[in-house]
Amino acid sequence: MLSSGWPWDCGGSSRTNAAPRDPCCSAFASWYGGWCYGPRYLCDGLPILALFIAVAADRLSQAGTVCKALVGVLLVYSIFVQGVGALCYPRGDWNDAPVDVDRAPARVWDVSDLQIVREAEAGLDPKPLMVLRRFF
Repeated sequence: MLSSGWPWDCGGSSRTNAAPRDPCCSAFASWYGGWCYGPRYLCDGLPILALFIAVAADRLSQAGTVCKALVGVLLVYSIFVQGVGALCYPRGDWNDAPVDVDRAPARVWDVSDLQIVREAEAGLDPKPLMVLRRFF
């Protein structure tokens, strides 16, 4: 079990990581990452944030049933989101249609046309499946 004096303070360290990176990313003309799936420029901070899973797991063991259920649902959803990105992208053609996302970057906030929904509805891309067949 982790003690409260653990040397990595989750709040302070994650703020220190995000403080220089986020303003730099937002200064780019294509701050949303251009033609990609998900927030490409923010992915470099994920390994640091993953270190804090130990802190969260320790606190989760002491949490109530509702909190554990919520974490479980969010975990399944996050695996689904990454699965769609790995196995379906770019079949949904979200970056290009109806308007190129580089010409209309406000599309990233349009909840009526979400990239993940369009990619999931488009179905599996055969290229990643061919790679997977080599291993299984």
